[in-house]
Amino acid sequence: MALAGRPILLTPPAVELSLSLVKSYLRVDYSDDDTLIALMIQSARERCEHYCNRKFINQVWQVYYDKIDKRFEIPFPPIQAVNNFKLIYLNEVIALVENSDYYILNKGGDAFVILTATTYNLPPGFSLGDDLWRFNVRIDVTCGFDTQYTQDSMHNGVPSGIQEAILKTVYSAYFSPKGNAMGVSRQGILDVKELPEDAKRLLQPYKNVTI
Repeated sequence: MALAGRPILLTPPAVELSLSLVKSYLRVDYSDDDTLIALMIQSARERCEHYCNRKFINQVWQVYYDKIDKRFEIPFPPIQAVNNFKLIYLNEVIALVENSDYYILNKGGDAFVILTATTYNLPPGFSLGDDLWRFNVRIDVTCGFDTQYTQDSMHNGVPSGIQEAILKTVYSAYFSPKGNAMGVSRQGILDVKELPEDAKRLLQPYKNVTI
């Protein structure tokens, strides 16, 4: 099922790769460039996410579909949670319930929200012969590997290869001529125009290829 319009970011990531870790990687022991490096960390993460077509650290996105189908592919795997799943037509809004009306499937590099057979054929409150195709679908999903980068007893964290790719991207931006390496992104922050090749190689196993 194709998206109807661009996904909307509702809640950005609460954390970025730590400034202290990145400064250690850069061999920077002064604070003059802390603000600049922090912007580069966010920019590098966004560029690496874009390259992989997935989200690394948990963030909430809203996606729209223009009709009901059995299966909805979420553009930014993996899915951690579905926050809201609603069928919408004018002022008519029907909220669906996880496990009863739909379930989440992370399979390989893809992520899906799949309606149960009962929901697909006849959602709660509907009668036989009701026209379901007039409804649009709005899904709010939490996408990402985890709420933090590091692994511990409670968290799987973000894969180390992805973290290293972000570090290499920041390094490339920080030590490259400013005019060639950076620009202004749509978010208005410093943005690495091209990922370094060693970062791409690290990210290759995590690329989500859409057909």
